[in-house]
Amino acid sequence: MPALKTKGKRTASPKAKATKPSTKAKRSKKSDTEIAPVEDQKDFFDIGELLDDLQDETDKKYGLVSSALERSSDRMSTGILSLDLLLYGGIQPGGWYTIYGPEQSAKSTLAMTILAQALHVRMTKGSKFACGVFDFEGSVDEEYTGNIIKSLGIKGNAAQVFGVRNDEGGWEIPPLARYYSHDVGDDFFKALGKVKRGLPDKQTINGEPCYLFEHTKANKSKFAGMYDTKYLSKNNKIKVPAQDGFMQGLYLCDSYPAMLPDGLDDDDRNSGMAEQARMFSEGIKKVKGGMRKKAMTVIGINQLRLRPATMFGNPEYEPCGEALKFFSDVRIKSTPRSSGPSGFVVNKGIVEEPSVTGRGKDTYRFLRLKTTKNKLGGMPQQECWARIWIADGSGVARGLDPAFDTFEYLSLLGMVSGNKNNYKFSEDCPLHGAKKIDWQTFKRLVLCPPKEIKQICEEQGIKPVKIREWCQKRCANGTHPKLFKEILVSATTGKKSDDDDE
Repeated sequence: MPALKTKGKRTASPKAKATKPSTKAKRSKKSDTEIAPVEDQKDFFDIGELLDDLQDETDKKYGLVSSALERSSDRMSTGILSLDLLLYGGIQPGGWYTIYGPEQSAKSTLAMTILAQALHVRMTKGSKFACGVFDFEGSVDEEYTGNIIKSLGIKGNAAQVFGVRNDEGGWEIPPLARYYSHDVGDDFFKALGKVKRGLPDKQTINGEPCYLFEHTKANKSKFAGMYDTKYLSKNNKIKVPAQDGFMQGLYLCDSYPAMLPDGLDDDDRNSGMAEQARMFSEGIKKVKGGMRKKAMTVIGINQLRLRPATMFGNPEYEPCGEALKFFSDVRIKSTPRSSGPSGFVVNKGIVEEPSVTGRGKDTYRFLRLKTTKNKLGGMPQQECWARIWIADGSGVARGLDPAFDTFEYLSLLGMVSGNKNNYKFSEDCPLHGAKKIDWQTFKRLVLCPPKEIKQICEEQGIKPVKIREWCQKRCANGTHPKLFKEILVSATTGKKSDDDDE
């Protein structure tokens, strides 16, 4: 203690000598003198290098891949532009998506639209991926699926999509997507687990898509001259460049309630619901763990039912247990509406308009889509309108209406205003400056052949443009999703500031 007091006298200021400090002040002075030497010490041990080396060794031993916090840039469009905005560009590889809603809410139509868009990417860009449709409900119709493909402007029919077998059991026309008419739910998870184990990891590292294989002699020989030697020595993984960051597997399930457990006992009436919920809880855990790094995507359909005699609370519920809710990355609720957005006349849930592709009238009905959960980009609890093309002038069901979808997309971005007799478009839209575009003219700009579109644009005094393709390109490159997010954020912050002023 004498040495400590002497040191305290050295650091004391003249003011401190003139004023007699209190006992409490002396104690604080002692603490200052004790801490000061530690701060001035230069030869302390830097644990940062040890932590970095430890984590590098751990990554190398267990095959962990560390990269910048970034989402894959190769999102896939859902085929519904307005829904793409809500999902920040579309489907993220490796996600589990659930579409749910009441009866007649076009859940199967939405799922088949996503499938058609994925196959369009495969045919146009050459992206290769495993694809399977598990039709537990028996709701997939060949003719209707072909009409959906045609409505999206995709060449081909349902036979070319799902393949045609010859008499020997082989493929006369190889399938782009494999169709399974099944009823045992356990086989769905077994099939996904088998594919997951056979696929290599596919990730985007520093903006570059690549495959990651195990470090074996066979793989080194197989990929000789292709893999990154520096990455191998550092991470013990064979890194091979990939063509793109597209998903490696896409599986559609229609629908969850129709997936029956293999061990269901018909004699026990009370075991059905519990057995089915247990099947999902155990099956999803086996598959979900490796989906992200394998870039496998699942699109599933669930129902929305009503509990009988419910007096309090929400009577709606989803069957098959709570595990589906928690493990789903994105949940999209589809609700049929008897009314429509402003300007559209709906009579008992049905809209009739003169056909622009032929004679007669087109018949439609409206849906409301809502992202009740969204963990893969974008903002949750956002809504948009969609319209089902029940029948065209020839009486053919066409799936989702591309014309209304394009209009809703521009509306969400604030690029269109006015009424159905005369729409005005913002300067950011290529239709800006048109003489007069009413609703029928806008439909023709989306649905008619290129020659007719060019003629319409010349009559309107604007440059020829395929407005839907223009929207698709800017949604795919991320320009419009970023703009939409900025609009939502500014609207939210503006609302909050107004509330604060009040």
